[in-house]
Amino acid sequence: MAVIYKWIWKFRLDLNLRSYNKSLISLWRASITRESPRWLVLKGKLNEAEEVLNRIAEVNGKEMPEDKLQHEPEKQVRMGDLRDLFSSKKMAHKSLLSWYLWYVPIKLLVMQLLFVMTTAQR
Repeated sequence: MAVIYKWIWKFRLDLNLRSYNKSLISLWRASITRESPRWLVLKGKLNEAEEVLNRIAEVNGKEMPEDKLQHEPEKQVRMGDLRDLFSSKKMAHKSLLSWYLWYVPIKLLVMQLLFVMTTAQR
């Protein structure tokens, strides 16, 4: 039983370290990732969008067109939100199913690990 208990703690520590490393990498990548030019134009940040497009053209070895970016502020573009996941019966079904398929396996794994840990201590 002690061997199983030590294995579980090693597994748990390894899992925590891997999760920690992945979260650090994700935070680092998020800090260097720029906003998309489309989003910047929709928000009226034309200069920033042009900088991003210039950088993309530079990386791809292409020339940027001489035309300036244009934005029509009169035209309202609705951004999506949580309500869109339940806008129709089909979309609600897909949303709830995907949440269920993500939640249940993780919950079962945690419950199984807790069960093994508690039975290994006895």
